[in-house]
Amino acid sequence: MGAFEDFVNSNLGIRQPFISDFAPPTGQNKSLKAAGIRGSKFLDLSTNFLYEKTGEDNNTDWVKIAELGEPRGGATSNLDGDQYIQFVSGSSLIGSENFIYDYNQQLVSGVSGYYQDIDGISGHLTDELIVGELQNDTFVEMNNGVVDIHGDVNIDGQISNSLSPKHGIDFTLSASPTVRGSSGFTANKISSGFYRVGFNFSPFTSINDYQVIASICNTTDFANLHIAKSVNKLDLNIKLTDGTNVDTGIVTILIYEL
Repeated sequence: MGAFEDFVNSNLGIRQPFISDFAPPTGQNKSLKAAGIRGSKFLDLSTNFLYEKTGEDNNTDWVKIAELGEPRGGATSNLDGDQYIQFVSGSSLIGSENFIYDYNQQLVSGVSGYYQDIDGISGHLTDELIVGELQNDTFVEMNNGVVDIHGDVNIDGQISNSLSPKHGIDFTLSASPTVRGSSGFTANKISSGFYRVGFNFSPFTSINDYQVIASICNTTDFANLHIAKSVNKLDLNIKLTDGTNVDTGIVTILIYEL
């Protein structure tokens, strides 16, 4: 066998088939040259789109993988030296040369997918979420469930409050009230119609640190319940509509920490 035959035998098996034509390899008006083994490449000269053969069917198993000369992932640089990254995640976010990440400024900007004009600083920073521009002192910060807003607030729509009571009890009106519910409560009768509810579960420094909702279940008549707040107790005065003090029934108390 001569030198040419030896060269062919040594190199033919490692040469990847490459086909080109002024037409796509599949679809309407497809190229008649689009036939190759799995792994073959096809270049549509009319668009510079590069295709790869993924199976044995010449009619369907051609997949577009890139445009000729296009980088296959990662970051690259344009003529001006700006760096950019392309992101692909299904159809949710598609990057392009207009979607730019500035490595020096650590900012993202441009237009891409469903997101437009993304810039500034946004993300989780040591268990904190900060959205906005810190250098302009205009941003929203969330830390341990507390939201701080720096700057003007414009609200378009409704505001809902999902505040839930932190503590709750009920107790019977009697000489020795029976307390049921959260721990840390005590209830005592001071005099007829007057009761004192103490609590030690939270060191409130002001009566503005909490809110109270109280009600009474009394079967004899409609009773009025008046509450005086302090940092560690509630004084209750309970009377019927005619002014008679009430010492029967059940009182329910809910405390909201503000």
